[in-house]
Amino acid sequence: MTYATVQQQLDYLDVESSAAEVHGQLCGLLSVCDAPNAKSLWFTTVLAAFQKNPGKLTEKAEVSSAALAELDQLYTSTYEQLESSDLDFSLLLQSESSQTLECMRSLADWCGGFVFGFGMGTGGRKDAENLPDDTTELIEDFQKISRFDCDDASADDNDQTEADLVEIEEFVRVGVLLIREEMLHKSNLSATGDYKKSDSAQIDNSGQSGLTIEDDSGPTLH
Repeated sequence: MTYATVQQQLDYLDVESSAAEVHGQLCGLLSVCDAPNAKSLWFTTVLAAFQKNPGKLTEKAEVSSAALAELDQLYTSTYEQLESSDLDFSLLLQSESSQTLECMRSLADWCGGFVFGFGMGTGGRKDAENLPDDTTELIEDFQKISRFDCDDASADDNDQTEADLVEIEEFVRVGVLLIREEMLHKSNLSATGDYKKSDSAQIDNSGQSGLTIEDDSGPTLH
């Protein structure tokens, strides 16, 4: 299932969120909730505006039904990826053929969606304020990535951002797997379960080059 296909279905359903943001929300929920609850919360949130106008179900019944089926398929494929031992989970982002800064905006939307979904999923948990250290740090990193603003980046930054984007996307992908492992499968952590940024794609915090994450702002281009 492609980004364009999912975005088209969301447009049919008058969902204002991007496909990246919606997928991020789903992954955030699946990181802290059991599958049935995650699915219910996700559909309720994504379709909130659509459900306020039930007449659309009649007006666009065939299109709406197909769109809902596509979202259901997205849920299923995402859940299967996260559960797979092959670690073939991937983020649903704009095509690499898009402008680099637009791809970065897509990644920022995805991270924002994940943080929202994660927060919604932990809202009723008694231990929500006592998250594992790695999870807490990664959520903070995702929040900073979500604040990236394409309007603050110049065209001259495009080539640099393209290289950084690959690394940050991998950082986020691996980070999601760790968060889910810590939140849902603490007793089954492997011997190599401890996640270290130095062992995977990194976000450069040195401030010397690349796309950095700073304490009070989103990713910064140098």
